[in-house]
Amino acid sequence: MKRIKFSWTTIFAILVIICLAFLLIAVLHTGFFEQEHLFFTVNNEDVHPHQVVIEIFDSSGILIFTNKYTLESGQFIKSPSVIDETDDGDIYMYKATLENNITSIYNFTVDSNAAASIHIYNDSENAEAYIDFGYTIE
Repeated sequence: MKRIKFSWTTIFAILVIICLAFLLIAVLHTGFFEQEHLFFTVNNEDVHPHQVVIEIFDSSGILIFTNKYTLESGQFIKSPSVIDETDDGDIYMYKATLENNITSIYNFTVDSNAAASIHIYNDSENAEAYIDFGYTIE
Protein backbone atom coordinates (compact mmCIF):
# COMPACT_ATOMS: atom_id res chain seq x y z
CA MET A 1 0.00 0.00 0.00
CA LYS A 2 1.34 3.33 -1.07
CA ARG A 3 1.29 6.20 1.42
CA ILE A 4 0.24 9.65 0.12
CA LYS A 5 2.30 12.54 1.42
CA PHE A 6 0.90 16.05 1.72
CA SER A 7 3.06 19.05 2.13
CA TRP A 8 2.21 21.77 4.63
CA THR A 9 1.61 24.11 1.69
CA THR A 10 -1.04 21.79 0.27
CA ILE A 11 -2.78 21.43 3.63
CA PHE A 12 -2.70 25.20 4.16
CA ALA A 13 -4.15 25.80 0.65
CA ILE A 14 -6.99 23.34 1.31
CA LEU A 15 -7.82 25.07 4.62
CA VAL A 16 -7.82 28.50 2.95
CA ILE A 17 -10.20 27.23 0.23
CA ILE A 18 -12.54 25.78 2.86
CA CYS A 19 -12.54 29.07 4.84
CA LEU A 20 -13.25 31.09 1.68
CA ALA A 21 -16.14 28.77 0.81
CA PHE A 22 -17.68 29.29 4.28
CA LEU A 23 -17.18 33.05 3.98
CA LEU A 24 -18.87 33.11 0.56
CA ILE A 25 -21.82 31.11 1.89
CA ALA A 26 -22.18 33.50 4.86
CA VAL A 27 -22.08 36.61 2.63
CA LEU A 28 -24.62 35.21 0.19
CA HIS A 29 -26.90 34.11 3.03
CA THR A 30 -27.03 37.60 4.58
CA GLY A 31 -28.06 39.22 1.29
CA PHE A 32 -25.00 41.47 1.31
CA PHE A 33 -25.21 42.07 -2.44
CA GLU A 34 -28.97 42.58 -2.64
CA GLN A 35 -30.33 46.01 -3.50
CA GLU A 36 -32.66 47.74 -1.08
CA HIS A 37 -36.33 47.96 -1.98
CA LEU A 38 -38.33 51.12 -1.37
CA PHE A 39 -41.73 50.52 0.22
CA PHE A 40 -43.97 52.00 2.91
CA THR A 41 -46.74 51.08 5.31
CA VAL A 42 -50.03 52.85 6.05
CA ASN A 43 -52.03 52.35 9.23
CA ASN A 44 -55.46 53.89 9.79
CA GLU A 45 -55.66 54.33 13.57
CA ASP A 46 -58.77 56.51 13.33
CA VAL A 47 -62.27 55.21 14.09
CA HIS A 48 -63.40 56.37 10.64
CA PRO A 49 -62.42 55.04 7.18
CA HIS A 50 -60.16 57.27 5.09
CA GLN A 51 -58.89 57.73 1.56
CA VAL A 52 -55.24 58.69 1.32
CA VAL A 53 -53.14 59.52 -1.73
CA ILE A 54 -49.46 58.64 -1.39
CA GLU A 55 -46.94 60.37 -3.66
CA ILE A 56 -43.20 59.69 -3.63
CA PHE A 57 -40.61 61.97 -5.19
CA ASP A 58 -36.93 61.23 -5.77
CA SER A 59 -34.16 63.58 -4.62
CA SER A 60 -34.55 65.57 -7.88
CA GLY A 61 -38.22 66.26 -7.13
CA ILE A 62 -39.47 63.89 -9.85
CA LEU A 63 -42.69 62.03 -9.01
CA ILE A 64 -41.86 58.29 -9.07
CA PHE A 65 -44.99 56.84 -7.43
CA THR A 66 -48.59 57.79 -6.77
CA ASN A 67 -51.50 55.69 -5.58
CA LYS A 68 -54.82 56.17 -3.77
CA TYR A 69 -55.78 53.85 -0.93
CA THR A 70 -59.04 53.44 0.97
CA LEU A 71 -58.50 52.14 4.49
CA GLU A 72 -61.12 51.03 6.96
CA SER A 73 -60.71 51.80 10.65
CA GLY A 74 -57.77 49.80 12.03
CA GLN A 75 -56.62 48.64 8.59
CA PHE A 76 -52.89 48.25 7.91
CA ILE A 77 -51.27 47.89 4.48
CA LYS A 78 -47.75 47.39 3.19
CA SER A 79 -47.04 48.70 -0.30
CA PRO A 80 -45.46 46.63 -3.00
CA SER A 81 -41.89 47.57 -3.83
CA VAL A 82 -41.92 51.07 -5.30
CA ILE A 83 -38.31 50.88 -6.53
CA ASP A 84 -36.16 47.77 -6.57
CA GLU A 85 -32.78 49.48 -6.55
CA THR A 86 -31.96 51.96 -3.79
CA ASP A 87 -28.96 52.40 -1.55
CA ASP A 88 -28.70 53.29 2.13
CA GLY A 89 -28.68 57.07 2.41
CA ASP A 90 -30.83 57.77 -0.68
CA ILE A 91 -33.49 60.39 0.13
CA TYR A 92 -37.12 60.34 -1.03
CA MET A 93 -39.93 62.75 -0.22
CA TYR A 94 -43.26 61.20 0.76
CA LYS A 95 -46.44 63.23 0.48
CA ALA A 96 -49.67 61.89 1.97
CA THR A 97 -53.01 63.64 1.40
CA LEU A 98 -56.29 62.68 3.05
CA GLU A 99 -59.74 63.11 1.48
CA ASN A 100 -60.20 66.40 3.39
CA ASN A 101 -56.98 67.79 1.80
CA ILE A 102 -54.96 67.43 5.00
CA THR A 103 -51.42 66.94 3.68
CA SER A 104 -48.21 65.89 5.35
CA ILE A 105 -44.71 65.66 3.85
CA TYR A 106 -41.83 63.51 5.04
CA ASN A 107 -38.23 63.26 3.84
CA PHE A 108 -37.24 59.61 4.19
CA THR A 109 -33.64 58.45 4.13
CA VAL A 110 -33.34 54.85 2.90
CA ASP A 111 -32.23 52.39 5.57
CA SER A 112 -31.78 48.68 4.88
CA ASN A 113 -33.84 47.77 7.96
CA ALA A 114 -36.64 50.32 7.76
CA ALA A 115 -39.42 51.73 5.65
CA ALA A 116 -41.48 54.89 5.88
CA SER A 117 -44.66 54.41 7.89
CA ILE A 118 -47.75 56.58 7.57
CA HIS A 119 -50.26 56.71 10.42
CA ILE A 120 -53.70 58.28 10.23
CA TYR A 121 -55.00 59.49 13.59
CA ASN A 122 -58.11 61.28 14.81
CA ASP A 123 -57.67 64.73 16.35
CA SER A 124 -60.59 64.76 18.82
CA GLU A 125 -60.19 68.48 19.57
CA ASN A 126 -60.64 69.53 15.93
CA ALA A 127 -62.76 66.54 14.84
CA GLU A 128 -60.38 65.96 11.92
CA ALA A 129 -57.95 63.26 11.01
CA TYR A 130 -54.25 63.98 10.67
CA ILE A 131 -51.18 62.19 9.32
CA ASP A 132 -48.04 61.27 11.20
CA PHE A 133 -44.93 59.78 9.58
CA GLY A 134 -42.35 57.49 11.10
CA TYR A 135 -40.25 54.37 10.49
CA THR A 136 -41.33 50.76 10.23
CA ILE A 137 -38.51 48.45 11.31
CA GLU A 138 -38.23 45.25 9.33
